[in-house]
This record gives sequence, C-alpha cells and structure tokens, in this order.
Amino acid sequence: MRSTRRVFLLLTAICVVLMVGASCSQSSTHTVRIGLVYIGPHELINQIVTGFRAGIAQDFKDKPVEIVERHANGDQTQISSTINGAIASKLDVLATITTPVSQQALKNAPQGLGIVFIGVTDPVGAGLVKSLEKPEFTSGVSDIAPLQAILAIIKQITPKVKRIGFPYSPDEQPALYSRRQVEALAPTLGYVVDARPVTSKDELPTLIRDLVRTNDAILVGADNAMFEAAPLIAKTALDGRKPFYAADSSSVKAGAIAGVTVDYTEIGRAGADVVARVLKGEKVGTIPVRTMSEGVLEVNQTSLKKLGITLSKEVADQVKATYQ
Repeated sequence: MRSTRRVFLLLTAICVVLMVGASCSQSSTHTVRIGLVYIGPHELINQIVTGFRAGIAQDFKDKPVEIVERHANGDQTQISSTINGAIASKLDVLATITTPVSQQALKNAPQGLGIVFIGVTDPVGAGLVKSLEKPEFTSGVSDIAPLQAILAIIKQITPKVKRIGFPYSPDEQPALYSRRQVEALAPTLGYVVDARPVTSKDELPTLIRDLVRTNDAILVGADNAMFEAAPLIAKTALDGRKPFYAADSSSVKAGAIAGVTVDYTEIGRAGADVVARVLKGEKVGTIPVRTMSEGVLEVNQTSLKKLGITLSKEVADQVKATYQ
C-alpha cells in the first residue's frame, strides 16, 4: 500500500509539473494584441504611430506582439465602427489617438478593456479622466501645446504685434481648450485676441483673409482642422505681410514663420510606455496622465525671409528645427 501510494504521489507530482510547464509555455507564447485606432493618416498622427510602434517594439522585444492598427479614412462617421472592428480582434488593450476617437472608444469598449489615449489635448475637459493625477476611467498622454511659450516667442520675434487673429474649429474640444487658454494668457502679454469660429471649409478662405486684414499676426492652437488648413493660412498671411504662428510642426513646415511644438514621436513612445504598464498588470485608471511639458522652437526660414524678419541671437539659439 505504501509503495502504491508513493507511485501515486510521484505520478501526481509529474502531472503537476507537466501542467505548469505547459501553462508557462502557453503564457510565454501568447501573442499580446494591442489595438491602435485613429481617424486617418496625417503627418502628426503618423509621427505618433511611428513613436508608438518603436516604443512597443522596445518594451516587448522578447514577447510576441501584434498591433491591430485601424483608421477611419478621415471620416468622422466611421470612427465608431472602426473602433468596434478593432475590439472584435480580442484585444488585450486599446490605444486611441486624438480626442474624438478616444471619447468614442470610452463609449464603445467593453468593461475590462483598458483604454490608453494618445495626443489628447485636454483629457479632463473631454471627459476621459477625472483628473490628470487620478484618471479613474482611462489614462494616456496629453499633447497640451505650450501656448504660454508660443505667445512669448511671438513677442520676441515680432514685438510690435498687438492683435492676434485666432481661427478655431468650434466642434473640436482641443480647439476650444486652446482658444480659452490663449484668451486667458494673452492679456498678461498685452495682446488682444480676435478669436473666430470656422464652421465650414467654404468660409475658411474669406475668414482668414479678414483675420489677416484686421490683425497683426495669426495663431492656431491644437486644432486638427486648422492643421490641415495650414498651407492656405500660411499663404494668405504671407500675401498680407503678416506673421503666422502655430503649435505644431506640420504648420511650420507648411509656412508658419515659427511655432513652439511638442515632439509627437515622443508622445507616441510615451503612449507605448503607458500601454506596457497596463499589460504588466497596472490598472489603467490608476496611472497618472503623461504630459510633455517642454516644447521646442521651430522656424520656417523661407517665410521669415519673405517677411524680412531676422531672428535675434537670443531667439536663434533656441531654435531646434529649421524648415525651408
């Protein structure tokens, strides 16, 4: 009986070892599935995607990972179905780029699926988190533009500017946030802000021409529609001999004379770091929202020359990127 019991216990131990080994083997070969959803290709979004993919590759270099990337082809009406299509892939976590996509994901995602937003200007105002320190619902990375620094650089480059024309999209939460911030900060530097909503693409050319005519400079904040309209805004401003400033590198490349911008590739990498923390067991709602507090000064040398502006040494020493 004792011999039989020893054999039974030995066989049981072997079975346990084999089961644990099989479980560990299965766990080590489990492919982590990360959803990545956005509205559509755009220079800044592409930079986020590049940074995000690089960050995930670094954080999970020893584990099999699949990034389920989906976008809505620039169609706002397709955001919900695009998110649902990604969710149907049985994701471990869902990363979303920009405010509208992140807001819709919060509505669509099943309970238990962690959502990590990337490139959301005002996550509190967008209803994605309760606070930056204790998010509760989601977490991620904000691309809050350094508007104070932009207003300061306007004074350094073009000290005679008093009135700033500010076109914005009234249906974009980041644009509204930017407008409120600019209107609050501008008086401390002696500026008057002429903020006007752009309700349709058709009215944009006329509205920009009027802003150029009645103001000393043009500024755009965190505003996807204005990012896309940057070539038109830049041309109209230059034709009217007025400086155009921006909060994004794509607008500076398109002709804005300068901008204090955030590094969107780094925002993507930071988003990947938050995703990694979720996949390692942290609850998404307990991870503080990341912000990129320091901006970088970028200038467009061609636009500066067209307006006959020469940067002082103090400003030139701050420039991190120059476009022609």
